[in-house]
Amino acid sequence: MRLAALISMALVGIAALTACGGSSSHATPAATLTPTITLPPEKLTPPPTAQVAPGEVLSVQLVAPGEGWAMTSSGLKWTGDSGQTWRDITPPGVAAQSIESVFFLDAEDGWAATILHTKEGHTAPSTVMIFRTNDGAKTWQQYSFEGPPLANYGPPTLHGSLQFTDVQHGWFLGVYMTGLQGSPSLFRTTDGGVTWINLPAPVRAHSYSVRFVGPLDGWFSAGGSLSVYATHDGGFTWQAETLQTPADCTGGAEYDGVGFFDGERGVVPVGLDCSGERNTTFYLTEDGGASWVAAATRKDNGPATGTTSIITFTTWLVSQGNLLFETGDRGRQWNDITPNWPSITGTAYDYVFTINFVTERYGWITLVTREGTVQGQTLVATADGGHTWRLLQP
Repeated sequence: MRLAALISMALVGIAALTACGGSSSHATPAATLTPTITLPPEKLTPPPTAQVAPGEVLSVQLVAPGEGWAMTSSGLKWTGDSGQTWRDITPPGVAAQSIESVFFLDAEDGWAATILHTKEGHTAPSTVMIFRTNDGAKTWQQYSFEGPPLANYGPPTLHGSLQFTDVQHGWFLGVYMTGLQGSPSLFRTTDGGVTWINLPAPVRAHSYSVRFVGPLDGWFSAGGSLSVYATHDGGFTWQAETLQTPADCTGGAEYDGVGFFDGERGVVPVGLDCSGERNTTFYLTEDGGASWVAAATRKDNGPATGTTSIITFTTWLVSQGNLLFETGDRGRQWNDITPNWPSITGTAYDYVFTINFVTERYGWITLVTREGTVQGQTLVATADGGHTWRLLQP
């Protein structure tokens, strides 16, 4: 997941909750779930969506080399042959633009989420609908749960993002946005999405990112905060670790996701205002987030103007506008690998919107023009670490 509006991600992909900074008690299970929606249909209305042309790319996930999905305005599409062919895997009866988040573990196991608002407005709970497949989208099972009602906020915009670490353990981060302020709600499932419980979120802010690497270990970051929050019990409790900023940096922290590769080693890129410039500082941990060290800083490149992909503990990609840079030594040296981007109609792209790599060689990127919106993304793919790219048309 890149922009402050996106880290709402990482991701992100993605129910109001009183923030609990670092302390918690065991969460109370949400309302009992059933495979069907029990609220009367006339009580539910889908959230407003932007008008986009049929087939435009909205979001993507490269799941494995040559395998991934693309959400377009005409449906959810899957490729298993590096984009040579695509098949529609949209859950039956679901409008493409109402899907809030999609996550696949592999070619067989995937989930999608939509959010329905009640006509009572911001005082009544919204309904989160979860769709699950374990046969490569040949069939989908449907479940639902209620987010908590909003109090003293409105009219809100509710976003959400899904993440699973195995076929049983997953999280849904829902964020009510009212102006620039967001109120996060974190939900957890231990049965593949059938039932969900509401967990404490560490802090309130205007953007969020959460990353789990197993059933218990996860990390949470929030825009404006200089702390990264860690959990080692699946999200029931959180501990804050404050990042030490360079002396000439005044804050304004924006996070472009948290990259963890096991329970110990992680990287978090943080956009900071330093001496009148916007920089990105890369923090490393090798003790599970108990301590962080600033390892590298890039000038004039932050999540507000670029996007970052932490591919491995040592290999990172960053964009600045439509330029692309790579490092293989944790930021000591950066190489400009900007290609001649492939285009449908000769369009000159203004900036890289998302970067999604699954190995050091295989990745997808989406590109947009300044005149367009986030809905007008173009999808390109590489199999050689970003040196050459091929246009994909789902």
